[in-house]
Amino acid sequence: MGSRSKKKGKQTVGPPKEAIGDRAAADICMKCGMCCDGTLFVGADISKSEIEHVTSLSFTVKYRVNGSVIFEQPCPAFAEGCCSAYEARPSVCRTYNCKLLPEYTSGRMSMDDCVDMIEVVRGLTRWMEEAMEIPLGSFSAAKLQSYLEEHPVEQWIGTNQALRAAAVRHAQLIAAYFGGTPMSEQILAASQRIKPGVDGRDALPAVTSRVDEADQ
Repeated sequence: MGSRSKKKGKQTVGPPKEAIGDRAAADICMKCGMCCDGTLFVGADISKSEIEHVTSLSFTVKYRVNGSVIFEQPCPAFAEGCCSAYEARPSVCRTYNCKLLPEYTSGRMSMDDCVDMIEVVRGLTRWMEEAMEIPLGSFSAAKLQSYLEEHPVEQWIGTNQALRAAAVRHAQLIAAYFGGTPMSEQILAASQRIKPGVDGRDALPAVTSRVDEADQ
């Protein structure tokens, strides 16, 4: 990914490119799946009228304190990059669009640009897994939420530089390209209140450089 990112990264900003052919949102969705595999969300909101349908798909339904309803993520219907319940998927799945999709369909970002961004986010989750001391490949928004509940942001963001760097950059990209979540907002807010390490730098050299190239 490194060499491709260096060549393609700077194309993510600036005037819109000319759209080439039929740029379908599904092109990106099939390369990503992070809105289904638990990377972005703890759960997906559904209406109470959908509860029976969603439970029939073997999704786990939970009620929030405010009475709203979600089905838990990772979604059990998502496997090997595909939705096994696609035709019967809930309305939230039919209507959700991440912020990356219009960038691609409009021609402002190429397929390579989008894939690079997806790979960068996945790379950051690997850093977070190591810093959180959880098994590699097991990261999810639910596990991050549990970690934040057990380790308040202010407790580690000023001391655990590897986790701070990865978590803050992950939160920035989630907000910019995939749609913000309460956890990303919490991490970004805390990072603004607490200064980084003594030398002013974070311990994330390789991954941070790739992300920065994609943002220039």
